Amino acid sequence: MGDYDSALKYSLLADKYSANLNQRARSYYLASAAYRSKAQKKGSVPQDKINALLFINKALRLIKDSRLEGKWSAKIFFNAGALKYDLFSDIKASQKYYKSALHFFPEGSDDYTRVNIRLIRSMLESGG
Repeated sequence: MGDYDSALKYSLLADKYSANLNQRARSYYLASAAYRSKAQKKGSVPQDKINALLFINKALRLIKDSRLEGKWSAKIFFNAGALKYDLFSDIKASQKYYKSALHFFPEGSDDYTRVNIRLIRSMLESGG
C-alpha cells in the first residue's frame, strides 16, 4: 500500500470502530486530507475529489451537531479551507473556514501561524 492508502485505511477503521466523537471527527478530517492530497496528484481520479468533499462535510456536520473539543473543530475548519482552496479554487469559502479555525487555535501556536499563512496567501491571490 502507498502512504495515502495506509492513511485512508486507518482513518476509516477509526471511524468504523470509535464511539468517541472527537476521534471520529479526526478520522473524517484525516480521510479528507488524504483524498485531497491524492486528488492533487497527477493522474488522480475524480472520485478522490468527491471523497475529500464527502469526508470534510461529515466532519463539519459533527461540529454542527455535537460538542467537539476546540482543537478538533479548528483542524476540521483548517482542512475545509484547504480543500476549498486547493481543489475548488473557492477563495471566499476557504477564507471563511480559515477564519473559523483561527478562533480555536491558540494565538502564536504553530497551527495558528500555519492557518494565518494560508489565509494571507489566499487574500493576496484574491487582491484583498
